[in-house]
Amino acid sequence: MILKKLSNENIESYWELRLRALAEEETSFVQSYHEAKKLDLITVRAEFPKDDDHFIIGACNDNGVLQGFVGFNRETGEKTRHKGSIWGVYVAPEARGNGLAEQLMKAILREAKGSGVEQVQLVVAASNAKAKSLYKRLGFASFGYEKNALKVHDQYVDEEHMVLFFV
Repeated sequence: MILKKLSNENIESYWELRLRALAEEETSFVQSYHEAKKLDLITVRAEFPKDDDHFIIGACNDNGVLQGFVGFNRETGEKTRHKGSIWGVYVAPEARGNGLAEQLMKAILREAKGSGVEQVQLVVAASNAKAKSLYKRLGFASFGYEKNALKVHDQYVDEEHMVLFFV
């Protein structure tokens, strides 16, 4: 797998995989598939992260097909720039089981730390034991729990808030 920061040339493949993630893993993302599907590619392109404070790292197979991604946003406020957040972690089912999620997380954490961020936060579905286990192995600790954070159809999803301190 080749890991890289995604750029304008990757927007279409990213958006295709993002829509797939939202459709397949409804309880793992705040944005719904139906909300995302309404966005046109012009809007997606305009909102696509493009700088050192906001970016997406993707993993492509040997054929150049995007197999997974993870996003990062650094806080912009003067008093909060020391913090960033991880969002949208996804690996396609056919690429799972070989440590790709861990590779993506390690890559984005290196980038975040290199940018001077002192702590990184993320939110994970409380029922997602595999993801929580990965995050704990990487040094994240839980600092909060939100009951009924999401409502997907008639099902409530609790979320766990986690943080990793670099300093």
